[in-house]
Amino acid sequence: ALRRVGASAVRLKWPNDLVADGRKLGGILVETWSGGVVAGVGINLALPAAVREAIGQPCTDLAELRGGTTREALAAALILAWDEAFDLFSAQGLAAFLPRWEALDALAHRPVRVLSGERVVEGMACGIDEQGCLLVETAGRRQAFSSAEVSVRPA
Repeated sequence: ALRRVGASAVRLKWPNDLVADGRKLGGILVETWSGGVVAGVGINLALPAAVREAIGQPCTDLAELRGGTTREALAAALILAWDEAFDLFSAQGLAAFLPRWEALDALAHRPVRVLSGERVVEGMACGIDEQGCLLVETAGRRQAFSSAEVSVRPA
């Protein structure tokens, strides 16, 4: 959807962040349940300077990335993309998205620090597995982390 409105530099930071040049553009939340899927997306369209300062982390917006787009154009692109993605997921599951994730993975082959409760694991991000868990290699061994239990930061 973001490519459709001209934002081609956007990548994915596991588990749900949209980033460009290491700065957060937005996020995606998807929950499945027996009756279907609940999904939400937040994308910074045009952040005022005061909001950028209040966020407290490097951030960006679509206005900065591509000179802006309208809410309506973004909403239309998102609706089309969600519809296509849900149909594909219903038919093939996460496996259909793994090559796309790999191509857009902002953490791939980068050192990360995973905070899992009281435990801290430092290692190299190695993509995601078939369940969507983050794979981190440390001391020659890969560990999988689910998004419900961790916070990930570049090391």
